[in-house]
Amino acid sequence: MIGALISHLWTSTIVLLLAFSIARFAPRLTARTRYAVLLAGIAKFVFPSVLFTPLAGLFGNTRGDSFVMMNLVRGPIAAPVAIAGAAAPRWPLIAGIVWLSIAALLLLRTFLLHRRTLAAALFGAVPASPREVAALTRAKERTGVKQSVDLVRSPIAEAPAVLRVIRPVLVLPSSSDALEDGELESILAHECAHVARRDNATAVFESLAGAMLWFHPLVIIARRELARRREQACDEIVADGATEETYVSALAKVCRAAIAPRIAGVSCMASSQLKERVEHVMSYSELKTRALSHRLVVGITVVAIALFTAGAAVVARADASTGKTRYQLTYTVTPRGTQQVVIEARVIDTVDGSVVASPRITTQWGIAASIQSGSVVDGKERAFFMDFNATADGASTAHLVVKVDGAVVQETFRTAHESDTTFKGEPISINVKDAELQDVFKVLSKMTGYTFMVPAGVTGSVTLKVTEMPWDQALDQICRENNLKYRLEGKTFYITK
Repeated sequence: MIGALISHLWTSTIVLLLAFSIARFAPRLTARTRYAVLLAGIAKFVFPSVLFTPLAGLFGNTRGDSFVMMNLVRGPIAAPVAIAGAAAPRWPLIAGIVWLSIAALLLLRTFLLHRRTLAAALFGAVPASPREVAALTRAKERTGVKQSVDLVRSPIAEAPAVLRVIRPVLVLPSSSDALEDGELESILAHECAHVARRDNATAVFESLAGAMLWFHPLVIIARRELARRREQACDEIVADGATEETYVSALAKVCRAAIAPRIAGVSCMASSQLKERVEHVMSYSELKTRALSHRLVVGITVVAIALFTAGAAVVARADASTGKTRYQLTYTVTPRGTQQVVIEARVIDTVDGSVVASPRITTQWGIAASIQSGSVVDGKERAFFMDFNATADGASTAHLVVKVDGAVVQETFRTAHESDTTFKGEPISINVKDAELQDVFKVLSKMTGYTFMVPAGVTGSVTLKVTEMPWDQALDQICRENNLKYRLEGKTFYITK
């Protein structure tokens, strides 16, 4: 689970870094487009690659090809042995509690600031004048706002702002009396643009993301960039329907103070630098004629993020280090009386040949049985989930699921029959590391009495550690890991590539 979370944070960080680079430095993009690209980069944190795991199966077989051996053994067997998993470390739980506690405090702080700002802005507020109501009506028509927007004047407000998400209220400062009719309309159009774009609702999402990712410096920087681009995007909407000089004049009069700190559910036109915004407004007419299509850029961004996320899921399922054929499952079925059957299994790590799980379970013929084994290796939680079912006629099924840190890295499902038993050699024990392939075959020849004909061109190394494994099974494993084929003629094995 921890590894999957870290992987998600890394992939999301890469996506956000690319989105930030585009939003900050790419030419020929409007502020509206830059804002959407950056918001999509932050939204990637909400969609982990695990959501695309079912899609990963479309790009390859998710069932492992590990060999599953079933032997039907006659005779008594010892009682079942319980498998106990290793104790999980406590630090992930402690870290999770600290993370959630800080996130909850930040969300509480944001909520209280919003409530205090709303109460302070509306305290002592008076209805807007007929001139201001008429200007708001024209501003709503220019920006396409259909919903009702309340308009009040606040004695403590120092700059126009839009409060609330569901029932927006536009707050004007007393200094708005100094604005001419055209300037007032353009200022109100800017605030109506926030309503049309639903910026306050988006700001709530940003606030949630910022609280949950309080430890992430890139998210903090990205949120500041979002605030700048949000104001510029609204400036662009106003600039489409007003003369640049009128709007710049209005900006100069009102953008020298802010109604409140930047918090969720509050859009204030004084929250970005005045000089930068004025320069953007003055150059917008030229930018608009050569800017890339907003829908095209945003569409490509969303599709690219979706493909990147799906690709990460595919890579996770095909990770070579814990690949789908890494773990080999073998098992035996032993009757115990007329009703019961004992199933003994071994899960072998083909990387080093070690037995990583050896459960034994008693069940009845025809009734499925499940068992789980777990351990912690190199700081990663490794769990094995096994399901078995055997019938009295010798048929059996086995299902193995391997998870590393909560992510499925292998799934093996096979059906076997008593006649499918392949390995009948005497058990042997081998422990070699990076041994020459030719030398290993010589050792097998001495241990088994069989002759191995190996061409000089067949080279490679073998790392194998097995205990009491049938020698023909060990031979099969060595050949499969080195992409070799073998055939038996009499007492001679012929090894080929």
